[in-house]
Amino acid sequence: MTNALLDPATDPATDPSPPAAGVRGAVRSAWRRSASDPVLAVLDQGLVSGTRFVTTVAVGRAAGEEELGLYSLAMAGLILAGVAQEAVVTKPYTVLREGEVDSDYAGSALLHHAALGGGLAVALLAAAGIAAAAGAGTAAIVLAVTAAAVPLSLLWEFARRMSFAHLRLRSALAVDGGLAALQLGALAGLWATGRLTALTALAATAAAGLIAGSIWLARSRTVFRLGTGRVGADWRRSWQFGRWVLAAQLCGQVNGSAPQWVLAAAVGIAATGRFAAAQNVVLLCNPLILAVASLLVAQTAAARRTGGPTAVRRVAVRAAVALTAFAGLFWLGLLVAAGPLLGLLYGTEFASAAPVILLLGLAPLAWSVSTAFEAGLSAIDRPEVGFRAMLAGLLTTVAAAVPLSAIYAAPGAGAAVLLGSAVAAVALAVPFLRLTSASPAPEPA
Repeated sequence: MTNALLDPATDPATDPSPPAAGVRGAVRSAWRRSASDPVLAVLDQGLVSGTRFVTTVAVGRAAGEEELGLYSLAMAGLILAGVAQEAVVTKPYTVLREGEVDSDYAGSALLHHAALGGGLAVALLAAAGIAAAAGAGTAAIVLAVTAAAVPLSLLWEFARRMSFAHLRLRSALAVDGGLAALQLGALAGLWATGRLTALTALAATAAAGLIAGSIWLARSRTVFRLGTGRVGADWRRSWQFGRWVLAAQLCGQVNGSAPQWVLAAAVGIAATGRFAAAQNVVLLCNPLILAVASLLVAQTAAARRTGGPTAVRRVAVRAAVALTAFAGLFWLGLLVAAGPLLGLLYGTEFASAAPVILLLGLAPLAWSVSTAFEAGLSAIDRPEVGFRAMLAGLLTTVAAAVPLSAIYAAPGAGAAVLLGSAVAAVALAVPFLRLTSASPAPEPA
């Protein structure tokens, strides 16, 4: 049976070339099987996450806790901007376009991307001005730098997501590989010359995004047809589809980043840097979880078409069990290696962040459950339930972070993230299992 997620370029059923013979043909066939979409998705996500991980470690080691705190706050803003673009621009295009390539809708999506990037930059600059007028100098710097970086970073995100939309995963891998080479090369040069700071690291990130995204856009320009008068109508379609996705994803992202801002206000930037160092170690589990999340959306949708909500439940529960088992093993590894890993990556200055890792390291158990059941809820067309669950988790995190951070500093912030993640997981699991429980057959029309 053909894998529904297979890249048409690598699907033997659609490959126009004649079958190869002998050892050479066997090697080529094995390569094609190994280069299927799931493998490429994991490789691509690993490349993206690995680049962010190395960058964070480099800033921490070269510039110290305060610079790492500034960098992590600005990166949280860039990630939120990418989440917004995916929800209301590229994901609606992926799902709603007509045919394999819809050049009119693609042109609208390109203009939506440009408008979103420009609008976010203006909003962030305005917020920076307000912060500066209020005497919050650190916040003003972070907001201003993020404003400059957002449009450039979003161009790379747009290139990557549009490649995924057409299952051109080799193109996505090329875009992300180019960005990684440019960004890490610039970081190495900055470190070698003693110029690596939070601001220069962000500049390198933005410049790499601009170059990688621009090259992709130049090579893919024939996909886009502009000036068809559909921009407004396509935007309404995209927003109608993506608003619940956007709301849920923003809640999930803020759930992880809000404690950093609480820490910065209640304790100081150094505590934020310790929390960011611990969080960066815990997020080593993210490439697998994120790659599975991307594939699980298609798997649960296929299950709905063939077996209804009961089949969706079966797929989602199996995925939740598998991911939770992985997350449990990951936490056991952290239990043994948290201290040595911090010393190896960041130096002895960050040794006090080990308890934060052990608390945050339990959160992937909840993320695993949320990943599986959120995909299931989307498959049965109940994305608003996912939003309510993620909102409950966010409110729990913020409510817990204020007192816990003030009392326990970075470990308290880690405990708040864990509590919020657990609440979101339960709020997703309970309605999903209820909505997909065995139900009587529908009455005949």
